Amino acid sequence: MQEVQSATKLRRVLIVAGLVLYGASCAGTIRTALPWCDEGWFADPAYNLLTRGVLANSAMDPTFAFSTVRATGIDRHTYWIMPLYPLAQTAWYRLVGFGLFSMRSLSFLWGLAALAAWFFTLRDLLHDEAIATTAVAFLALDFHFVWASSIGRMDMMALALGFAALAIYLHWHASHFLPSVFAANCLMAAALFTHPYTILLFVNLVILLFVFDRRRLFKIRTLITAAAPYLAGMAGWAVYIMQDPADFRAQFGGNAASRYDGLLIFKSPWTAIYRELTQRYFTYYGGASYSAGLSRSKLLVLGGYIAAALMILLVRRLHSNPGYKILLVFTFSNCLLFAAFDGKRLWTYLLYIVPMFSALLAVAAVNCWREKLLPRKFLAAAGILFLAVQFATTWSRISHDDYGRKFLPVTRFLARAADAKLVMGPSELGFQLGFHSGLVDDTRLGCRSGKQADYIVIDDLGYAPAIAYLGRADPECYRYIQDELGHRYNTVYAAAGYRIYRAYRQAF
Repeated sequence: MQEVQSATKLRRVLIVAGLVLYGASCAGTIRTALPWCDEGWFADPAYNLLTRGVLANSAMDPTFAFSTVRATGIDRHTYWIMPLYPLAQTAWYRLVGFGLFSMRSLSFLWGLAALAAWFFTLRDLLHDEAIATTAVAFLALDFHFVWASSIGRMDMMALALGFAALAIYLHWHASHFLPSVFAANCLMAAALFTHPYTILLFVNLVILLFVFDRRRLFKIRTLITAAAPYLAGMAGWAVYIMQDPADFRAQFGGNAASRYDGLLIFKSPWTAIYRELTQRYFTYYGGASYSAGLSRSKLLVLGGYIAAALMILLVRRLHSNPGYKILLVFTFSNCLLFAAFDGKRLWTYLLYIVPMFSALLAVAAVNCWREKLLPRKFLAAAGILFLAVQFATTWSRISHDDYGRKFLPVTRFLARAADAKLVMGPSELGFQLGFHSGLVDDTRLGCRSGKQADYIVIDDLGYAPAIAYLGRADPECYRYIQDELGHRYNTVYAAAGYRIYRAYRQAF
């Protein structure tokens, strides 16, 4: 009895400590991370809905295009992203006010919800609170999860809703089957209308339904109950889409097509797997040629996740556990679906896989500790090193204070420019300059629109590579940009990854 009480107390301490460190890490990241294009693009329609009653991007120019992405009609309707995130933002801004930190704080709250939902999912799947607690502690300190909880994107909201769907089903399916199916699919539908990549979690839900309730799954009543939330969501979205179907096809279709790689995994599976491993995982975890110092130490984190998965696969007493098998299937299916369909192989979407990694690591760590499969001193040292790398990565980023050292000087410079009637630059500038202030986000710098900016802002992370891409994709606009910058503008600011050009070579 005393051992049970001690274990319960230890789990509570672990949860509290993990949440405190998670909260502190997120607070630091929220205040110091460099604003980026996604935050500007996703805040803009919510701001317009809040202030003008129109779901549209006012900063992004309708002629904006990148690869297959098109912004046709974006000043009238925002079709290129799923609708639920801007709606949730609008409601949030009515409560706390609009701003970059408000936007990021919403992600933090969804991060807390995701951690809670993942804990209950694992507890009811594995029937082991120690593993569920350890997995959530690992996840709460994972540097990518902290980053995603502190940045204004919809992924954390989508993840939280998807995990809540899994948790609801696992907890209630045995005693309240149809209500659990309906509630779970309501939450999963909300997740899908937040971001399409929660299709991974939808597949996870289908796996659970097949494992635990396959006899009831294919009954007409069950299928109707499960499908109703998705049909209702589609009907509501269709009403908005029908306001301008052509713009929807241009925006949403172009954005979706930009991620497609022609099903390379079926045509050349080894090439697809190699690109997935190197471009999404190895590069992000410090294996790139440009990585150095602490950045390379992140490979230890990836190594820990891989070692845990291999241990579960190789140790019979582990891979024979039904719950562990399901976790392995979740992980494999999520990784496979990304390799098959996400041609961009962006590290951003690791958020949908990292929780699976953290759970596998917790399974391996707790079982190794209990069964003494490895020396406990070694496990303790490895655990401390693993968490130290995670924590150091997060706080190294915080210490750089890119928001204060890079972003604020640029926006303050522009705010002091009395003649800055039209500024061309990335949408995130709108957090300081305003989204209705004459800010135009157009990486072609007016080549298609004919607009002439008083100031042009080119950042190393966004506009510079986008303009370089035009050298291959749109040589005409690339030559136009080079001619404009060379003959009609002079550089008035160059620091910390930003360059500001002013028209007509006038002195500031």
